[in-house]
Amino acid sequence: MRQAGYAAVSQPGARLLGPAFAKAFAGLEVVVFYDAGEEHEAHKDALKLLEAGARSLRVAEWEKDAPHGSDVNEKLVEDPEGFEKWLAEMVAATNPPASVATDAAGREGKPEAYVASVPEPPPWPELVQEALCYPDWIALHHPSSGEWVEVRAEDCFPSLVEEANRGRKKR
Repeated sequence: MRQAGYAAVSQPGARLLGPAFAKAFAGLEVVVFYDAGEEHEAHKDALKLLEAGARSLRVAEWEKDAPHGSDVNEKLVEDPEGFEKWLAEMVAATNPPASVATDAAGREGKPEAYVASVPEPPPWPELVQEALCYPDWIALHHPSSGEWVEVRAEDCFPSLVEEANRGRKKR
């Protein structure tokens, strides 16, 4: 997409847009462009981006005859010379999230199935009471690496901030 003049961000698989990542788009004009068949996920992530403060947001919609899993890279490989024109047309035809169809029924092929790439998820960082001394920051201790990481409280899930605040009150 960069070759066609667009700044682009990619994420591995649908439904992975977290709150901290969504906040990075605050104040920006955003086009959500998921693989064909992931219309529902594109719609949900578009709403997350709006909630996080994106200035404007539109969703690209694949042609109805595009099979499940069709993606931007595939289009670039299929037709490198026509890619820029195709992409410009797709972006020009974007719609606000409220008017995007979220039903992928009728598409050829099987929907993508996302599987964790590791057999067991890594352990979550743990809050350590001694580290909860900053009002706007939370220090996390990662059990595997043993490293301390300071994270802005506003970038954390609300439940983590609540736990940190409970720890502060005990001190």
